[in-house]
Amino acid sequence: MKHRHKCYISAPSDFDLTKIEKVLSKLDIDYHNFYDFSIGTTFSDLIERKIRESDFIVSILTSENANVLFELGIAEGMKKPVFILIDKNFKVPFFLERKLYYQTNFEDTKLIELALSNFIVDINAKAPIQRKTKEKKEYLSIDETNDLIRQISHLRKNPREAEIFYLIKEIFSKLQIQNTSISEAPRDKGADLIIRSKELSPYFGNPILVEIKAGSLSPQRLGETQDRLQSYISRTEAKGGIILYLDKSDKRFELPIKNPYILCFDLEDFIFGIASDGLEKFLIKRRNEIAHGTGK
Repeated sequence: MKHRHKCYISAPSDFDLTKIEKVLSKLDIDYHNFYDFSIGTTFSDLIERKIRESDFIVSILTSENANVLFELGIAEGMKKPVFILIDKNFKVPFFLERKLYYQTNFEDTKLIELALSNFIVDINAKAPIQRKTKEKKEYLSIDETNDLIRQISHLRKNPREAEIFYLIKEIFSKLQIQNTSISEAPRDKGADLIIRSKELSPYFGNPILVEIKAGSLSPQRLGETQDRLQSYISRTEAKGGIILYLDKSDKRFELPIKNPYILCFDLEDFIFGIASDGLEKFLIKRRNEIAHGTGK
């Protein structure tokens, strides 16, 4: 099946995208931009996720717009191909002078269509041959994230740990992270789930024990869970653990740090974190924040 390209349109908020979108549709290219509806956490997280899921970027500059330049920088950092259109009356910024760009009045859609067609041909020529084996998938897609958040919002009204348990297993199956596995914990381990990860081993040891709590929660109840998890860890080869909770009243809890290798997250916050950073980077960053007071 022929791959249908997807692009992210980076443009000033007051720019009329109608003609650009018509060109993209004519070339059978899916497109989205920052102003499309999506559940997200922060401006930068949402932008990164949208750009990451795109095959290339259409960047429109009519002035030295900070948002467009910011998005252009993210795209370059991710090594995404960028198709740059610059208003003919706008002086090309010096840092773009060595890049391929097209100056236009945005009325000549024929020229834009031709240039974009050639750009797509060039992308296809440079695309690596697809491997038959599955690529490592580190991130949840925007659609997957939105779907999971909707499920969590529904569960929060009447949280049941058994349903949350299977939802968490679904999350990990979507990630299909290389060298990482998740399984139900044997009863003698005293936890709900076990994560084994080669990447996380230097930071949390192996395995990582996971406890799930839901309902009308309190700091005391989660504190007891933290103590119980620490007890499980001390009796096994494990070094770290994760508490995932879902409070019926949508409360968040800060537990005293008794062990920097035990992390505690509201389930919705956990989803947003791994959607933005990937599981491994998100957990390592949070562990470093606790242990060293830094996310680096």
